[in-house]
Amino acid sequence: MRVGGFEVLSTVGRGATGVVLRARAPGGGEVALKVLHAREPERLLRFERERAVLASLGEAEGFVPLLQAGHDPHHGPFLVMPFVGGGTLRDRLRRGPLPLTEVVRVGLELAETLGRAHARGIVHRDLKPENVLFTQDGRALVADLGLAKLQEGDGLQGLSRTGEMRGTVGYMAPEQADAKHAAPAADVFALGAILYECLAGRPVFVGETPLAVLERVVADDREPLARAAPGAPRWLVAVVGRARAPA
Repeated sequence: MRVGGFEVLSTVGRGATGVVLRARAPGGGEVALKVLHAREPERLLRFERERAVLASLGEAEGFVPLLQAGHDPHHGPFLVMPFVGGGTLRDRLRRGPLPLTEVVRVGLELAETLGRAHARGIVHRDLKPENVLFTQDGRALVADLGLAKLQEGDGLQGLSRTGEMRGTVGYMAPEQADAKHAAPAADVFALGAILYECLAGRPVFVGETPLAVLERVVADDREPLARAAPGAPRWLVAVVGRARAPA
C-alpha cells in the first residue's frame, strides 16, 4: 500500500480517528505517517490545527518535527514525521521503574520542552508515556499534538466545548474535565504523573474502569511516592508532588 507516494511498511498504532504508519519515503528513508480516517468537519479542523502546531515546533524545541503534510485521494489527509526508532517511554516502563539518573534526565528534557510550548501559548493536553518517544541517542521527544490547545487568536479556537473532557484519564489534571479550562498547569500535572510512574514502576492513579481512575484523580487518592518509591530522594518526591498539585 502507498499513501501520498510513501510505501507503507507497517502499522505503528491506531486510534478512533486515524492510524500511524511506518513508511519508506521516495528517497529511501523511513518516516512515520499519521493518516486521518475520520472526515467530520471538527476532526478535519483538529487535524489542521495539529499540522499548524507541529509546523511551529520542531526537534530543537523537543518535539517530533513535521516534515510535510499532504492529502491522498484514497486515504485522506496525512502528516509526515521522522520515524523515531528509540521506542516510547511506555515501552521502557513495561520493564519496570527507570534508574534515578534517567528519571531526572527525562524529567528535565520534558519540562524544558513543555516550557518552550507554553511560552508560545501551546498546551499539549495529552502528555503520557505513549507520547514520549526516544531518539537513537536517547533524547526524549514529545509527540501527538492532536489535542493541543493554542493561544487565543490563532483562528482555530472553539473546537472544545464547555464541559467537554479532553485527555487521557490518569494523566489528565482534574480541571481538564472541562477542556475549555486546560492551561499549562494541566501539562505540569501530567508530567508529575509520568515522573511518579517512572520512579514507582506503576501509574499514580489506578482503577478498574476509567471512571474509577478519574474519581481517584479528583480525590487525589494515591499511594504517597515516598512509600511507592522509597529510594527516591526527598527533593524529587517534593518536585513530583508539587507538579501533581491541582491547579
